Amino acid sequence: MKKIVFDGQVYAQRMTGQYRYADELLKALDKLIKKDEFELVVPEYVDIEGKFKNIKVVKYGKVKGLLWTQTSLPMYLIKHRARSLGFCNITPLIRPGITAVLDIAYKVLTDEYKNLYGRASSLWHRLNYYAAAKSGYPIITISSFCKEQISEVYKVPAKRIGVVPCSWEHILAVG
Repeated sequence: MKKIVFDGQVYAQRMTGQYRYADELLKALDKLIKKDEFELVVPEYVDIEGKFKNIKVVKYGKVKGLLWTQTSLPMYLIKHRARSLGFCNITPLIRPGITAVLDIAYKVLTDEYKNLYGRASSLWHRLNYYAAAKSGYPIITISSFCKEQISEVYKVPAKRIGVVPCSWEHILAVG
């Protein structure tokens, strides 16, 4: 099996629900794995020093935004003969890997995205859903409903889709 590298672009942006999902999964995985068994590749300008005990954090590439996931991350993956695990609906299009497709709203609700930004975002996400579906690699989603929808719409065998639901435990760390 190829080495799996976590897509650390989530730490280059402000925390949203998708990024919280990624952060909570990574924190949980960090408790379960051996030291340096997995790498989290982040853009060079991201500082998450000391966040993880067992996941090795690697800084690579200076490009900002989603372009980092499409340029710097695939270069790292090719150089290290690895595959990525992306948590937020996005996969490197030239080297897709395991992808968390949290929902396919951009595909099934296309009429909701009417302005230019909405249509461009919808197109971008649908391209990523398609790449994840056709990659042959596992897909992670948050519910049985989403699993069935992805399987039906993109003709992905259900056995290739795993359900890792959202959690609530992060609320215990507040306050």
